[in-house]
Amino acid sequence: MRRIIIAMSLWCLFLGTGVMIAETDGRETINLNKEWTYRCGDYHDAQQPIYDDSKWEAIGLPHSFSIPYFMSKDFYVGYGWYRKHLRLDKSDLTKQLFLEFDGVFQEAEIFVNRHLAGSHIGGYTGFYIDFSQYAVRGDNILAVRGNNLWSPKVAPRGGEHVFSGGIYCNVRLVKKQPVHLDWYGISITTPR
Repeated sequence: MRRIIIAMSLWCLFLGTGVMIAETDGRETINLNKEWTYRCGDYHDAQQPIYDDSKWEAIGLPHSFSIPYFMSKDFYVGYGWYRKHLRLDKSDLTKQLFLEFDGVFQEAEIFVNRHLAGSHIGGYTGFYIDFSQYAVRGDNILAVRGNNLWSPKVAPRGGEHVFSGGIYCNVRLVKKQPVHLDWYGISITTPR
């Protein structure tokens, strides 16, 4: 019994140390789920900073294309656009800036200040993009073009399941020091 208590105490100490390291690693994370605008459909130039989105729906994330179609026999398949204003200070521009998406179904193009900063295919996996080169001091425009169109390249797509589109998970701004560990960390390999 004493060994179990010692082992549990060491385990708790180990977990506490991990939390301290995570808090002091120079990584600042900010949730970006509030104050987005959304419009169903595909719109030319919606990634442009001067695009007028004043008549778009004000939403928060997570969000799904299928919410208005819940309980109907059909659901929307196509494109949807999301936009958000993001303020950055001069000190932010000294860091590497990332957008972390926990999930966008199923294809996403991410624009920052009209520039295609990254894209992702696959609605079930998180991803991140480095948008440091497109960031400016002051107001930045984030625009996400998503779709839930059927594609033979993306699995799984079968059965009686609604494949709703949209940014259906959290989005975060991550500020990192110029020298940092990648999102997935590091790995060690050994020769065979």
